[in-house]
Amino acid sequence: MTATKPTPIGHGAGKYDDIATFAREKTNARGVVLLIVGGKLGQGFSVQATDPGFLMALPSLLREVADQVEADRANLLIEAAAKTGGGKA
Repeated sequence: MTATKPTPIGHGAGKYDDIATFAREKTNARGVVLLIVGGKLGQGFSVQATDPGFLMALPSLLREVADQVEADRANLLIEAAAKTGGGKA
């Protein structure tokens, strides 16, 4: 099997690009978005795609992820308020 060279986003390999490559190859994914918060090399991200369609769809995909994170956060706040009695009138 011939590996397809990914299309990176940004200005070349970032500090976590090797981990993104590992994840993409290990999962045989068309693309990967890796976001590191508080890593040993600091914060950073890496985006790779072997399919140009992935890059075209990425903004919409990231919006969907953000929407889901906001919905999950809202549900956690509601659950926490209910446990502490904060949801009672």
